[in-house]
Parts: sequence; C-alpha cells; structure tokens
Amino acid sequence: MTLDHLAELRRLTSAFTVAVLEADLSAPVPTCPGWDVYDLVEHIGVVHRWSAGIVRSGERFHTDDADRPGKRTPETVSQWYANGASGLLDALATTDPDTPCWNFTGRHQTRGFWRRRQVHETYIHLVDLTRATDLPDAAVPSDVAADGIGEVLDTFMPRLALREIYPDLVESLAVVATDAGQAWTLTPPGAEGWEAGWVDGHAEGDVSDDPRLPNLVHTYVEGWLPPDLLPADRVVGDADTLMRVLWKRDEPDLVDIQGSSANVGRYLASQLTS
Repeated sequence: MTLDHLAELRRLTSAFTVAVLEADLSAPVPTCPGWDVYDLVEHIGVVHRWSAGIVRSGERFHTDDADRPGKRTPETVSQWYANGASGLLDALATTDPDTPCWNFTGRHQTRGFWRRRQVHETYIHLVDLTRATDLPDAAVPSDVAADGIGEVLDTFMPRLALREIYPDLVESLAVVATDAGQAWTLTPPGAEGWEAGWVDGHAEGDVSDDPRLPNLVHTYVEGWLPPDLLPADRVVGDADTLMRVLWKRDEPDLVDIQGSSANVGRYLASQLTS
C-alpha cells in the first residue's frame, strides 16, 4: 500500500497555516503541558526547517537559532510557519526519496523517511493546535492514520530502544485498525512464537537485532481477522483514534480493549513515542 505523503503533507501544512491565523497565540495547549500556541507553532516551524536542511544535505543539520517569528501576531506567525512548510515541501519534492539520508532512528536511512515523518509530526501537532482553540478536531484518512500507527511501532519502538526504553509488554498484543484492514502483533521476548530480531512483514531492509525488542508482525487483511490469528490481548478501533491513543492525545477508553485490561493498560501507559 503506497501513500502519497507529499500530497497529505501539503494538506496538513495548509490546514495548520489557516488554523494559526484563527488562534490565540497565548492560549495553553492541553496536550503539551507548559506550552502555549506560540510555543507549539515555533516548535513545528523549526522542525520543518530542520528536516528540510537534512533532506537537502543528506546529513545532520542545525537550524539557525535566529530563525524565529518576529512579531507575535497570528498573521506574522502563520506566515513564518507557512514559509518553513513551503521550504520543506520543496526539499522533499525535488529530491529522490530513495537517496541515502541521515535520520535520528538508525533505521530507514533515506530521504523518503522524512516524507512519512513530517506527515505524522504535522498531524499530531495539528491535533494539539485544534484542541487549544475552538476549531474542530483534526482527522486524517484511515490509510494515513494506519501509516502513523505503523510508524509508532516500526520506527519509534526501535528508536526508543537505542535509549534503552522498551514497551511494558508482558503478553502478546495486537493493535487492530478495523477501518484500515490492518493489524500489528507484538510478541514479547521469550514468549511462544518469539524469535530474536525484528520482524515486519511489510518492511524491507532495516532490521534491529536488539534481543529486548518485541517481535512485530504487520498484517493487511480483507475484512475481519479470524480471532485465532490474533492474541487475546488487543487494542481495537478506527485507525485515527488508535494513532492518537498511541501518541497520548486520546484516552484509551476511546478504543476497545480486549483480553487483559491490565496488560493492555500497562502497554498503553508505556512511553511509545518521543
């Protein structure tokens, strides 16, 4: 399944630009404690500029600390954000996504990584922005949200392992996106069916050999998965809500927790992203 990450990133950055125009920059951001809307916009605007620099050079890049919005008005800050988003989109559109390029995960070392990463970075912070304002809550199509779930599991989990942060997983667990026809099964080390190393049925190349990482198997399905193909412990819901739960933007009570609520709750309470 191939997503047009650039098209989705254009849509999301455009929505973010418009939302900033309607925002109170001093309003607190409930999902980012300690931040106001200005801090949120500055963060994502700097991230866009940083990512664009990496994509253009293929190497680590440091942003200019002086590159920040001038006047703190919605119009000025929105235009500053839009300029950074435009630069990122141009960098991504004019470089081959398969070209080798540094990123912070140790996996997926190509320029294409940044297309996917910036889609989900922008979406999560658009959710933050809309929840700090009176705007309708943000959402993405099910295939985009499912890709975001996949990123949490196939990219952030091994990234966190580099810092020796592992999910609290005591039994095999499935994350099932019903509207996207996709499921991810995580099996803890030492459990039946676990094999040392990293398994992802739809990824090529990058493999982690960290023996403390769970196995990950990603499955596309037509219709509903037969129950015997999934472990008893499951997190089930639409892809968009599941992604926001994994990013701690929604509470777990918005999805269907099956099997051991204690086991699933421990997993969902773990640090899953950074």
